[in-house]
Amino acid sequence: MNPISQTALAARKSAHWLGLRLADRSIREEAFFLSNRDDLEPSLNSGSICSGDAGVMTILNRLAIEFPDDRALFRGAAKEILNNLLSSEEIGDNSLFSGTAGLLIALKDGLTFYGSQTVKQWYISRAHDYFDELLAEPPHDPSMGYTFDEYDLISGAAGHLRALSLLYEDFHTNREYLACLAIVREALLEASQVQEDGFPNCRIMPGDYYLESAIELPEGYINLGLAHGIPSVLSALAEASIAGAIALEKPSLSQSLKLLMNSSVGASLDWPSGFGLGGFENSLTSTHRVAWCYGTPGVSLSFKLLAECFQDLGLMRFARQSMRHALSQEKRTSGLISPTFCHGEAGVVTSAIAILGRNTNGLDASLIESHVSTLLNFLDPELPLGVQNYETASCGENQAGLLSGSAGVIHALLAYSSPSTLRGNPWSSITFTGR
Repeated sequence: MNPISQTALAARKSAHWLGLRLADRSIREEAFFLSNRDDLEPSLNSGSICSGDAGVMTILNRLAIEFPDDRALFRGAAKEILNNLLSSEEIGDNSLFSGTAGLLIALKDGLTFYGSQTVKQWYISRAHDYFDELLAEPPHDPSMGYTFDEYDLISGAAGHLRALSLLYEDFHTNREYLACLAIVREALLEASQVQEDGFPNCRIMPGDYYLESAIELPEGYINLGLAHGIPSVLSALAEASIAGAIALEKPSLSQSLKLLMNSSVGASLDWPSGFGLGGFENSLTSTHRVAWCYGTPGVSLSFKLLAECFQDLGLMRFARQSMRHALSQEKRTSGLISPTFCHGEAGVVTSAIAILGRNTNGLDASLIESHVSTLLNFLDPELPLGVQNYETASCGENQAGLLSGSAGVIHALLAYSSPSTLRGNPWSSITFTGR
């Protein structure tokens, strides 16, 4: 058996091992208690698809398919979560990653495996509530500048368009749904438009800074993350067009695509988190993440989607070239100290597979295998969930969720050992890694 097959076998065994722990509610409770962080989002019985049980359920559904001998265990755990979600209190917002939009995607997945009239009725009812909420709070006037929750993938319009595209099959004849689709499409097209100063509308103004200092960037800045920036806007529009939910013409995005392609650091294929409106040289960071959320892997995914949308072979080659560059970088940044999906190796592995494939030429396969091996080295049998998020604390955080927990690591390991799991997986769909 060749080395790549050995790595794939190790990834599959590890996914199974991590999955058995994830399926045990008592272990999830223990892990959350050990983290002892007041600011962690509650995960148990949470409708959040990114950090709560809603997302955990979608991974358990895949584990049930991949490991028939433990199908009853994984399905039983997923069914318990589904029942808890149906009886839990409503969640606080309507966003994709932590709110109703993401919960609907998880419920749609649950219907596939555990279809019942009760689940279907609840799914339809919450969907109509979601449409009403979205229509009642249309996107912000772009001339006033944006905050993250008005355009990004995590909580804004890009996330809403991604969710609406995934709901298209079930609601494309519904009037309220179509109205939401039209509003969000126009909002994102407006957000992506490059103005006379050479920058797009989706700029963060000084009064709306999240992580960055208004003193350092007094004129505002452009965000370049797939999670929070112009790549998320372009990717959502491209994916919705590929799915047939919206119509999209290439000229409408040509200027913003050119801006994104030209905003790498110097002549390299490294993308910063963003830059000040004074120009690209005013980067938000001196070092650049190599992650799904910010950095070359996420930006490369946006190029891939736009290439598929417009059937642009040159852009597809560029996407693959930039992804290879990210994989081959020797110096690791602060964004890759963790095994997790958002800021760590799991997101890089999954992004690479989505762009390059696993069974590809020897160089690509070797690059991906190297990152899978790094990911496997993070696993620790002494930890309750077998893996920790080291993003914000040297001692690590024991989380179960998809974004920063063990579920996201399992997803990456399954993507490598069983590439078919990327297809039809809600988490792949909302992170642009499933096509």
